[in-house]
Amino acid sequence: MTAPPLPPPLPSASTSARETLLDVAGLSVSFPTPDGSVRAVVDASFEVGRGEILGIVGESGSGKTTLLMAVARLLDAPGVRVEAERVCLGGRELQALSDREFHRLRGAELSVVFQDATSALNPTATIGRQIGETLRAHRSVSRKAATAEAVRLLELLGVPDAARRSDSYAHELSGGLRQRVMIASAIAARPSLLLADEPTTALDVTVQAGVVDLVVGLRDALNMAVVWISHDLPLLATFADRVAVMYAGRIIEVGPSQRVFDTPGHPYTVGLLESIPQVKSAAGGRLTAMPGSLPSPTDYPTGCPFADRCAFRMDVCAEMPTFRSVAPGHVAACWLLDEGRDSGDR
Repeated sequence: MTAPPLPPPLPSASTSARETLLDVAGLSVSFPTPDGSVRAVVDASFEVGRGEILGIVGESGSGKTTLLMAVARLLDAPGVRVEAERVCLGGRELQALSDREFHRLRGAELSVVFQDATSALNPTATIGRQIGETLRAHRSVSRKAATAEAVRLLELLGVPDAARRSDSYAHELSGGLRQRVMIASAIAARPSLLLADEPTTALDVTVQAGVVDLVVGLRDALNMAVVWISHDLPLLATFADRVAVMYAGRIIEVGPSQRVFDTPGHPYTVGLLESIPQVKSAAGGRLTAMPGSLPSPTDYPTGCPFADRCAFRMDVCAEMPTFRSVAPGHVAACWLLDEGRDSGDR
């Protein structure tokens, strides 16, 4: 029996005028610690259009994964506070859904690819069964059809001898194969939004390129939106439509990916790009280490969180900057962008 085909393509949206699928405003997350409350995400706001790929970048500890987990409602633990003006998916307020309602939505409309495949996969079920159960939970297909589709997805993700591997358990696979299994499970039900946390970290360059091509292909076929967290800025530059830069729990710059990488508006983004070998070596420049470190999350600064590390710090940086325009569709939260200031001095 042949595997069930992909659903017919939906009308694709242009990059300049996409219908908003995910709308997040004023999202903050804090965790309790013996030293006080930790502000992991602070007043984050962003949108993702149908068929759009948004990359989120920043140093380890900047809040990227916590932001993604908060959107997916995966931070349900004692003392954890998640607050937001709104978190809407397709016009539906996710915060207003009961746990039961959200459980039905997660996997069907919203799916997550975790960074650690070992802890995300069920060690007591074969990988084919896990992928098939995800599909059957959200789509009306038979067990036999779900099994066939699981094998097809594994083949698409470059798993060798996929039919045999589908009867394997997670501990029998390499780290790279487990990562591909988790991606297959996440996209099995064809969600409208895929949240991917460093999904290609454990994969070699060839397989990584194949995974990116597959996700982009699904985006094109299904008008699926993707939020992709990564430390690999050169990789994101090849396929992300827009990029959001995070620092100390805040989104500090957002814009079209190529524009952000070519003409960054925030000094932190400049430093991030200059400290990455893949970016600077292509231009023949020297690598520059960014001085300092992230501010203490238990003693969050009242002004610009990057001020202590910034070579352009001014007195006004004691106040928190709001977003200012760098170019059409490209904004950054930096006082240097005030109208009338010479941008060439940055």
